[in-house]
Amino acid sequence: MARTESDTVHGELSSGAAERLHALDVFDVIPSTNTYLIDQAPPEPGQYRVAIASHQTAGRGRSNNLWLSAPEASLCLSMSYTFKQTPVNLPPLTLALGVNVAEVLADLGIAGIALKWPNDIYVNEAKLGGILTEVQQRERVSVVAGIGINLSVDDAMKKAFADDLVVRPIGLADVIDNPPERNLLSARVIEAWVSAIDDFEAKGFDAFAKRFGDYDWLSGKTVIADTPQGTCEGVAAGINTTGALLVVDGDATHSIVSGTIRHVRADT
Repeated sequence: MARTESDTVHGELSSGAAERLHALDVFDVIPSTNTYLIDQAPPEPGQYRVAIASHQTAGRGRSNNLWLSAPEASLCLSMSYTFKQTPVNLPPLTLALGVNVAEVLADLGIAGIALKWPNDIYVNEAKLGGILTEVQQRERVSVVAGIGINLSVDDAMKKAFADDLVVRPIGLADVIDNPPERNLLSARVIEAWVSAIDDFEAKGFDAFAKRFGDYDWLSGKTVIADTPQGTCEGVAAGINTTGALLVVDGDATHSIVSGTIRHVRADT
């Protein structure tokens, strides 16, 4: 019997992660891996379900923004998980997932990895990927977390966003001579997220707050953030222990729990 991509990814997982994997679905093309998992029954508490695609036709980012990528040019992966006990502070889970992905990418030899609050992955001052986490409330609380990582970015896309520091794209092929093969990358992301969710469920965001600071792309930059309370402008000064972004404006320090970074300026 021919070995499928699902078999290959499964074979790259540690025995502990593989035993807890409820299902692993691999698609050539799908509208959205997150949407697919949201439409499925959530796994039993402590287990995981994963969907992977080579291309999404309706990929989503935060605030219903589209995630754009060419066929075969990105890794699109989503994971669903049901909590045994709901964490007290669930929103910074996205940051925790980002920390573990950043560490995995660094371990794979990719230098200059950074995280842009609240959900983006950067390298060499450009956007490599993003994370979208969605919460479902049924009998228990479950989450569906999705990640998109650019494997390659064509010249037209680079040119279109070259002057936008917030969204200009970059691919793994731009920063490493031998990028990790897609199936290996998928397995490493799954492993990273299994570990992140376990630690987050047991210890909360405390296990990640300091480590996020090691990758904080916004720190020291002037930002304009759109928040539910209005627009906030100032110098990013890290995050607090609850995962809120700290922005200093004169003598005032604002804690941003949710929002979108609309503009970034690297001060000199």
